[in-house]
Amino acid sequence: MSHPHLYMVMHMPPDTPERWITHIWGCLESAPKRRKDPWRLPAIATVSPSGMPEVRQVVLRRARRNERTLEVHTDEASMKYKSIDYCAHIEFCFWNPKALTQVRLRGTVVPYTLTESLEQWRRLGAKTQAGYQLDPPPGQEIPSRHAYQHVGPPRFVRLVATMSDMDALCLGGSRHQRMRASWRDNAWSGHWVVP
Repeated sequence: MSHPHLYMVMHMPPDTPERWITHIWGCLESAPKRRKDPWRLPAIATVSPSGMPEVRQVVLRRARRNERTLEVHTDEASMKYKSIDYCAHIEFCFWNPKALTQVRLRGTVVPYTLTESLEQWRRLGAKTQAGYQLDPPPGQEIPSRHAYQHVGPPRFVRLVATMSDMDALCLGGSRHQRMRASWRDNAWSGHWVVP
């Protein structure tokens, strides 16, 4: 059985857009289970309520190929949540430095609050849960760097994004390769583009 990241090590994407799309989703599904996987920590881009772009790194919690979804978690009091509430458009950027491969996925996100996510909340460890119970809430000014506690009410939110567009770029090998794909008519349709 081949390793799901084999092409990443060899710096060669699969030979057709369709195979590359399938392989990318396989890598995304396995990334949350691998602590050192570079795709476990993507950057996401959102738009703030003031209309400004925001980029931040997050932890990928789940990927589901059949549903085209990527899931991350946040605090309901965070700026990330406020931005998603303002504009549901989101873009993920995954980077594998060993393979020199970047994958960007664009879509829309739906937030699920604690009352809608009790099952997922209960599966989190106490240390992880504490990250969603900060007092004062994230982004508030404090008098010193450790002037906060983990005793506030839980404000856990799941952000589930449904992907509709993909852009994959491989800078490894003798020549760069790039592929774009979109979800149309219940299937991914991809094509090669100039890197």
